[in-house]
Amino acid sequence: MIQTSRNAPCPCGSGKKYKKCCLPLDAEKHRPQKTYHDYFLEVVDSLRDKVLKFVHKARYDRFIQEAFDFYWQTLEPDLEPPALTPPWYTTFLEWFIHDFPIPPHDRPVIQLFLESKPLLPAEEMQILKDWQDAHISVFQVKEVKPEEGVLAEDIFTGEEVFISDYSLSRQARKWEIMTIRKVKVLDEWQASGVGSKEDPKAKGEIYDFVMELFRLYRKSFRGVQLQDFLRWEGFVLHQRLLTLEASPQKLPKLLTSGGEELTFWEARYDLINLPEAALRLQSQEDFEEAEWQEDSRGRVKKVFFNWLEKGKSSGKNKAKSRQTGIVLSTAFTTGPGEESFRVLGNIVLETNSLTLEAQGEKRFAFGKKRLETVLSGLLKHRRDTVKTAEEMMQEPREEEVEDFASEIPSEMKQAILKDMLDQHYQKWLDTPLSALKNKSPRKAISTQEGRRMVEDLLRSMEYHHQQKDMEYDITWIRKELGME
Repeated sequence: MIQTSRNAPCPCGSGKKYKKCCLPLDAEKHRPQKTYHDYFLEVVDSLRDKVLKFVHKARYDRFIQEAFDFYWQTLEPDLEPPALTPPWYTTFLEWFIHDFPIPPHDRPVIQLFLESKPLLPAEEMQILKDWQDAHISVFQVKEVKPEEGVLAEDIFTGEEVFISDYSLSRQARKWEIMTIRKVKVLDEWQASGVGSKEDPKAKGEIYDFVMELFRLYRKSFRGVQLQDFLRWEGFVLHQRLLTLEASPQKLPKLLTSGGEELTFWEARYDLINLPEAALRLQSQEDFEEAEWQEDSRGRVKKVFFNWLEKGKSSGKNKAKSRQTGIVLSTAFTTGPGEESFRVLGNIVLETNSLTLEAQGEKRFAFGKKRLETVLSGLLKHRRDTVKTAEEMMQEPREEEVEDFASEIPSEMKQAILKDMLDQHYQKWLDTPLSALKNKSPRKAISTQEGRRMVEDLLRSMEYHHQQKDMEYDITWIRKELGME
């Protein structure tokens, strides 16, 4: 298609410049056709402008500071709320219009505007009436429809609703938790203002938080319904988010695969004979050579070993602790479909020194004993050091000379990941979990409550396995549990 310059003579032959003649008409012809959703957005923008003008004209904006001081608080008295940002202010302004009781009327702006009998087009008046009962709530995304919106489920009522929102469909992920206010706009539901998104794991905590407050609220206001409570007290959902954002980040409790608190131990030794030490470790089933480095003359200068849970180190690190937390475990395998073994530690042999690294005090003590037995006569102990997980995370990371993982083909990495996760989830099906009241998923599904808790776990697993480096299809787990 040949395009005409704005200042060129118009192709129609009028003698005028193109911009003064046919350009506006041509631009109109090529403008994308508006959809109903686009039209609805325009109607909503027009209505919101009129609501804001009403706030100013009625001088209700003089109550904004009072409302903000009430709203902008954390749930912990001694914890300062985070700095105000544009998204947070937009969320506050929405709450001010929909929920804050304007003194002395004791009703929010949205109701007072309707009572003022504004002269509005029929469609705007219908939207204004539909917005009278709009309240904030929490939803879980069940399906994302690109360029359309999301199908979401209210976590308190189980009600499903399709929220029409182009931008939300580009940002939302399946099973994500959203705190939003859904509003009726003629023939569709939309999300009002700015919402928040959280990990699916937050679902249970949010549900318990709200329902406990609702229970206490009903002691003073008998017969009140949940939707009314969310309308009048829904600001606590935002104050919860303010609290989370302002709270110092706490590292979750980390455990070794043996159930110990995660600590990083290191033993340093003087080494008498590097080649001899390497040969001795190679002869043992529980030490797997990972890398062998030589100098320009072909003499060995550095050797890396993985200490594995096999051979004489098998069964020495079984979990004995009843502590709960995030368990970190690393496995060694020669490839997809091959047997894998837990990595208990790492050993680095250099010309005159040897270093043993292991996580957890008991595992480290056993590793030292095992190493000193195998390399008897070749080692002289120098010192032991230990660091907590917090200390390790605060240390600046050195740039690695080589990224070994980047050299592994993506297909191989995915195959190894799938193999490891297959084995993990096969055991997971019959493992008692604290999240299931110490029942295994297979046993928990025998009751309605247990089945609901397992479903929440599956949704969280599926959510995390959407990530590029953790892609994994859990459909087979649903089939195994009869929860397709």
